Amino acid sequence: MRLSYLFVLCCAIVMYRFRQGNFSWEDVGLFEKDVPDPFIMHPDWLLRKGNAHYYVLLTFLTGSMWYVNFVSTPSFLALRFMWTSVSIVLFIKKVYDYYNYGRLLYLIDFCYFANIFFGYALWNVPIIQKQGKDKDGKEKEFIVNYSEERFPEVAQALFCVMNGPVGGGTFMLGTSLVFHHPDAYSSFWLHVIPMWFTYGLRWHKFERLLKHRFPDLSDVMDWRKRSSMWASVRYCYLPWVVCHAAFLICHPYTPLRKYETLFDWVAHGGIPETRDDPFLSWMGKVFLYCVVHFIMSMQGIVAAALAFKYQLVHFVWIGCVFFNCAYSGFWFYENTIHPPDGLDVSGAIGLADGLKRSACAWSMMIPAYLYCKRYPEKAPIARSEVKKRIKESKAGQVKMGKEE
Repeated sequence: MRLSYLFVLCCAIVMYRFRQGNFSWEDVGLFEKDVPDPFIMHPDWLLRKGNAHYYVLLTFLTGSMWYVNFVSTPSFLALRFMWTSVSIVLFIKKVYDYYNYGRLLYLIDFCYFANIFFGYALWNVPIIQKQGKDKDGKEKEFIVNYSEERFPEVAQALFCVMNGPVGGGTFMLGTSLVFHHPDAYSSFWLHVIPMWFTYGLRWHKFERLLKHRFPDLSDVMDWRKRSSMWASVRYCYLPWVVCHAAFLICHPYTPLRKYETLFDWVAHGGIPETRDDPFLSWMGKVFLYCVVHFIMSMQGIVAAALAFKYQLVHFVWIGCVFFNCAYSGFWFYENTIHPPDGLDVSGAIGLADGLKRSACAWSMMIPAYLYCKRYPEKAPIARSEVKKRIKESKAGQVKMGKEE
């Protein structure tokens, strides 16, 4: 909670300076023009006086997000405020840069759709509040603003989406953890930070909601992986992929054809010189792209479904994604300082490299899952469950002492 107060204080200082006329966005380069592409390796992106504030601010932001989701347990309202406020700022910056670089249609990618859905769910999730203590001295809790009967299923679907196609997509995209520019950092925020939030929500808040409102579903170990995967496809992926495929098919015949899409980047390395493919040939390429996208998304959804059942598996999966981003970020700066001959300055990775990284993550996920499934009593569990077991153990010891 203290971090959220500090965050609000920083925002207040910026607004005060802005009103006093001593501050402009150009001072910090937030909306600067005529600068290199932040995703392209360039000497200007190394640590220097002009961008040192970015390195400090974005490093602090990353550390704060890690702390509040894995170490501290701030209120849900504080978590929601921090994620939403930073996401809005980065999204506005992303729209501005995409417009200047002609990449505005990148915003129709699945990751943006999923993050908007995630934000909507955060602001419509049931809130638990305390209502004093009962006669036995126990805290009484109740749920407010509850209206969605499908909440458990939707929450599980969102968990699998944010940890699957969104977080797992970093292996194929080569997403880097870099701090030299908000636009470059926003890719890490878009794909990885939601995974961190789902960790705190899944293992600290979700089970409390089930206990109060859905007691028959409180034992999530009994939930089937197939149901979570189907829920992810039904609520999130299927609506997007149908609309996305329809748009890509029509794209060459619309006034927006001059704008690059992620499909153009994957298929042609950018905007093709001409868009004169026959309609059936173009539609076949789009269909093949969507099929490959679906297959890669499903492998991420399967990994997320395994992570949903065991906290250790979830932690391992998050660790693999983070290490992959940190590894890509390291080589981004290393190759910027010492560029080898024939280097692709865009930092893009090939399909084979992406599959190799994904396979490495699975090689760590599967042993963790098998261990938790074989020895569930030894697997790490949620903090509230730990407290519950400690309390039951102490109660049992007291009872045994009285009997003796």
